[in-house]
Formats: sequence, structure tokens, C-alpha cells
Amino acid sequence: DQAIPSRREESGSSVTRSSGLLRALGQIQLVNSKFTEARELFEQSINVAESVGDEGDRGVALQALGETYHVRSEYSRAEELYRMRKEYPQAEESYTQARDILSKIGNQVGFAMSLKGLGEVYRMQNEYSKAEEAFIQACGIFSQIGHMHGSARLSEGMADIQWARKEYVEAEESYLEAQRLYQVTGDMYSSANVSWYLGWLHREQAQYAAAERVVREASSVYAGLGLKQEVEECDEFLEKIGRSME
Repeated sequence: DQAIPSRREESGSSVTRSSGLLRALGQIQLVNSKFTEARELFEQSINVAESVGDEGDRGVALQALGETYHVRSEYSRAEELYRMRKEYPQAEESYTQARDILSKIGNQVGFAMSLKGLGEVYRMQNEYSKAEEAFIQACGIFSQIGHMHGSARLSEGMADIQWARKEYVEAEESYLEAQRLYQVTGDMYSSANVSWYLGWLHREQAQYAAAERVVREASSVYAGLGLKQEVEECDEFLEKIGRSME
């Protein structure tokens, strides 16, 4: 239907848009937990970007591929855990390549997100020093560019590491900082999740009154958002806390 053919020097741009479309389709599959389909689409996106030499698009697609391996390992059933652990190196490799590419082209947000992804992979493998180093570097970038939501995610990640190390005071401080940033950005769901995590943190220390207080706060927000399953989980938690306080 087009009377004038595309100029040859513009053909690369057209292919790159196809890479972006493949990546968008992959994100849809990832959201629906269709990990194999998502991985295949992200790999196709990487190949298309490579064919035209677009390092930026390749970096973003590599980051998405790393996220797929990461999320898949988190959502796998317990009996599949051993098999899924082999995907940690693949996630690490994808995030590392994405980090290097996005840093080189000056994509600060993508660079920081890749560092965050690396940190999460390290954390899930109990490599806390490496995870902490990645989180701190990413947090510095997010703070510099004013990306408050990214900073909140990283504060939450740091809290997870500190909790694993039994550094309860530091973990609580990090969770509260994450919650403050979530509230500033209007992300009440993530803020409620932090209250939920704080409840478990207090419960582990036998601080039952504090645990009850923050989980009631979480339940109230979940109810306001119409999240029935989360409210039910809070009710179960509060029931157990009540028995512990008797």
C-alpha cells in the first residue's frame, strides 16, 4: 500500500521496533507466568537487536531475560527448586550483560535496574555481600536521578538481607525507609506489603504487640484495595499472634 519504499538507512529502525514489540509481548507472557514463552520472545528480541547492532535495545532485552529467569525461580514449586537453581547462573549472566551494555550507553535507569536484578539473584543464593554491594551501587544511581520507587525497592532488598543476617534493628529501619518512599510515590500496595513483612519481622523477635499493630495496618490497606486473599492471610496471622499473646 505504501507508494514510496522505506529508505535503506531506515531499515534498521524498523527492525529495532520489531525487537521492541517482541520484548513487549514477552512482558505480557511474563506477567501471566508463561515463563517459557516469555524467554523465547526475549531471546528473539535480543537476536533482532543484535542483527542491527542496537546495543541499547539488546541491553534492555537482556535485562528482561534476566528477570524471567529470576521470577521463574521465585515462583517455582518446592519440588522444582533444585532444578530451578540452575537458572540462577543464566539470570546472573543476562543481568551482567545488560548492566555492562546499559552502563556503556548511559541508560542510568536500566543500569540501576540491572544491578538490582543482580543483587536479587545474589540474595536468593545467600551471597549477601555481593547482593549488598549491587544494591548500594544501584541505590546511589536511583538517588542521584531521583527515582524514588527504585530507591524504595532497594531499601526493601537491603532489609531482606539484614533480616537474613539477624540484623533486626537495621532491617526494620530499611523497611521503614522503603515504606516512606512508597507512600510518597502513592504506592499503597507496596507500603502495605512492607507492613506485612514488618509483622513477620516482629513476630520472629516475639514482639507480638508490634506485629499485631503493623499487620492490622496492612490488612486495612489491603481491604481498601479489595484484596480479599491478602486480608485473609492477615486474619490468619493475627489469629496466631493472638494465641501467642495469651
